[in-house]
Amino acid sequence: MFLTASISVTVSFTPRLSIPAEAQGNFDIDLSATSINYPLGIVEAGDVVVNATIMNVGNHSSGPFQANLTVFRTGLLVNMLSEDFESGTVPPVGWAMLGANWMTTTSEHQSGSRCLFANQGTLPFPCILESPAVDLPISIGLTPPGYLPPWGTQCSSILSFWAHYTDTGAGQSRLDVKVMKDSTEMVVFRGDTTGSGSGSLNTSWNHYSIDLKPFSGFTVNLRFCEYQYTMNSGDAIYLDNVSLTSMTGTEVFFTDSAAISNLDSNDTVFVEFSPWTATYGDEYTIWVNTYLQGDQEPLNDYATGNLEVLDPTIPEFGTMVILPIALILPLAFKMARRRSKMRY
Repeated sequence: MFLTASISVTVSFTPRLSIPAEAQGNFDIDLSATSINYPLGIVEAGDVVVNATIMNVGNHSSGPFQANLTVFRTGLLVNMLSEDFESGTVPPVGWAMLGANWMTTTSEHQSGSRCLFANQGTLPFPCILESPAVDLPISIGLTPPGYLPPWGTQCSSILSFWAHYTDTGAGQSRLDVKVMKDSTEMVVFRGDTTGSGSGSLNTSWNHYSIDLKPFSGFTVNLRFCEYQYTMNSGDAIYLDNVSLTSMTGTEVFFTDSAAISNLDSNDTVFVEFSPWTATYGDEYTIWVNTYLQGDQEPLNDYATGNLEVLDPTIPEFGTMVILPIALILPLAFKMARRRSKMRY
């Protein structure tokens, strides 16, 4: 006899804001989204049906009213800026060049067929390549009340680029990356060909990432500044694949509503919403709230929970059926008798 087993799933529930005990049951008109019953925790990709409990915690019967479902897709990354310099146009469309020129080349590139290089800037007059203005989001958007994502409420905006230098033997160079905010420059990266600085450059391509979280909520320009330490042309600095990515947090993925005609005091109703499709690799926040005109306690009007979607290609170990012991023993006895009769 072969036994099968199932993978156990631990569900999690993010409770709404705590309600003072003295505030419960002390209102005539008060509906509560008591809980999200299913699904929470980990599910397989595919159609999902949300089931929630709504309770009338007021002293009087209430209705008609509406229960609403909003599904947020969370942890989204948005590309705010991307430039690979493949067009061969210098400066690229929307960018600007100040001082001595950055130039395009096909002899050196991190990917594709082109990149930019500079070796003519001098202190204090660098070659400056300036990006278009970018609005950095200040916080995650469309956050359900009572829900705090693991990365907090302030966005991280990650500047990413590739750089290296070639040793010309004529002198040493420096690359400063600056953020322009309200006409003020701030250096966020300094790499040079002397082996010093916050991100020393190498003769091979290196990838650099800078968190611009301190600039959340501001409109900024990025400046890539090449300097020479001597008046002669020095080491050439190469730049490729610049990108700026922000974690904007959430987007509304699905909405639905259900109408309830009436609910007596202290009664509950299970509300089942229309199905929606969960995609593998995504994470969701489920938000259920009630809407009743004149509701006197808004703090208990919603419930939230988190949902993670498993890869549907991962095999399970079967399905386990749990039977009461009163059924298991007689069943085992009958099977033993049957095997005994087959021997004779």
